[in-house]
Amino acid sequence: MHLCGGLPIEGNPNSFFYSHLQLLGQVFSPWTAFQLSIFLALGAGYVAWYGSARRAWRLSPAWAHALALLCTANGFHVMHALVGHINFLMAPLLGAYPWILLDQRGDTQRSLLARAAAGALLTAMILHAAGAYVLVLGILLLFPLALFDVILTQHPWERVRIIALRAITCGTLSALLCAEKIVAILSLMQEFPRTAHMSQVPFLAVPKYIALALWALPQKPELYRKIPWEFHEHLLPLSPVVAIGLLCALVLAWKERDMLYRSWRRSAIALSIGALILLAFMELIAGQGMIASRLVHLPVFSSFRVSLRFLYPLSLLLSIVAILALQRSTQRLESDKEHTTPLFIGIITILSMMAVMTPYTLQHVRLNYNIAVTEEHLRSVSPAWLSAPVTVVNDTMPPSFDTASSRSCDFDALFVWARQPQKLVLHAGPVDDVTEGAYNLINPSCYVYPRENDCQPGDRIRTEDRENLERFTHGEPVTWRMSLLQHIANWTSLLTLLSCIGIILLQGLWRNSFRKGKA
Repeated sequence: MHLCGGLPIEGNPNSFFYSHLQLLGQVFSPWTAFQLSIFLALGAGYVAWYGSARRAWRLSPAWAHALALLCTANGFHVMHALVGHINFLMAPLLGAYPWILLDQRGDTQRSLLARAAAGALLTAMILHAAGAYVLVLGILLLFPLALFDVILTQHPWERVRIIALRAITCGTLSALLCAEKIVAILSLMQEFPRTAHMSQVPFLAVPKYIALALWALPQKPELYRKIPWEFHEHLLPLSPVVAIGLLCALVLAWKERDMLYRSWRRSAIALSIGALILLAFMELIAGQGMIASRLVHLPVFSSFRVSLRFLYPLSLLLSIVAILALQRSTQRLESDKEHTTPLFIGIITILSMMAVMTPYTLQHVRLNYNIAVTEEHLRSVSPAWLSAPVTVVNDTMPPSFDTASSRSCDFDALFVWARQPQKLVLHAGPVDDVTEGAYNLINPSCYVYPRENDCQPGDRIRTEDRENLERFTHGEPVTWRMSLLQHIANWTSLLTLLSCIGIILLQGLWRNSFRKGKA
């Protein structure tokens, strides 16, 4: 696919070529497919968080629905969907990982493999949908959840064994299943080393920013004048229920202080770890400090530029703590009132999101230029053009797709923040135009496997390679060479995919037969 005049897709971490959005795009228009993708991701995320609430934290169905709604209605999902950040579409599905790794039920060998297979398939889906950063944020969410799961259990070492076994099994299958994508990404990124610096916020301003981003009403860009980046990166609204739940957690801690004193060691460990986690997130949001300065040298973290996005996993942690505190506070109420409370939480959450998002969508998503000045200029240049009556408005997407048109130099993060600039070697015209012994199309294999194909990144397809030009422009298989490691990774991922599907199918058949035999 000759996007950007020949940009590789599979090795691009921002590519969503194998995703539910791309699948929907085969049936619907791009805009409709994007809208459906948002609703599907949010719906699947709701189910995932509900399952985690039931299995990992053993909440009642009513409270599980409340937690699922709070985590799904997170402002991070809405804001990044509004501005078209496709690489964050799969973020709601992070709610499935606590279900997979922190389930309170025991494991048999079959269920452990099925759990790991499900986690591997989920990881592959997120990674192939341009979700590399989503997975990083997921790790930052899961690590604190696992720590507190171990601290608060009656048998911590047994719990460590269970969670570690699940994490190792799931991580191994995920690495094998994603080997093809990972090797392709690493092969491409060798040619595009990124040295982008993480944006920085004054550390002392972080608590105020967190409070404003999560609960300020009304939300206005003026609140974040000293914070870098645009308004959609600043705003991460949560339901006021989360703030109420956190206050309830403090009240509960005070009321149950005698019990906390009796188990003072565990309480001290939990308090210390909680403080360290909060400090770590504050450093990450600030983009500076002892922890942040070390993380930015790691492979994926080195590409993180918007430090404000680290507020997302922290906001999910706060939502979980709030619901657990509210559920504990209402345990002594009558059963009907206990079930009514989550209903009110849902209503408050929906109304608060509407109150925050409606002014934003109506007021702040606006034209950034004066249309009157533009019209005046057009009248002076071509008065007949403005006076012509508009009788019908056609869809502009199909013509551009039908003609297979493509910009020769697209806005892509690989070129914007990498040391390797995009070579401006193409000209406006057909792809089979020949200049200096090469066609008017870049050879994408040179970006990923330059040594195997005897070329340099940015080289055009040579005239002696006419067959591959025809194949590439018509979407047919090409004969450009891949590395040996890529071939091995491709077969590894294929065999792992078949194994994961087989494991899940066998587990489903075994459970059905077990239920029938029990009946």
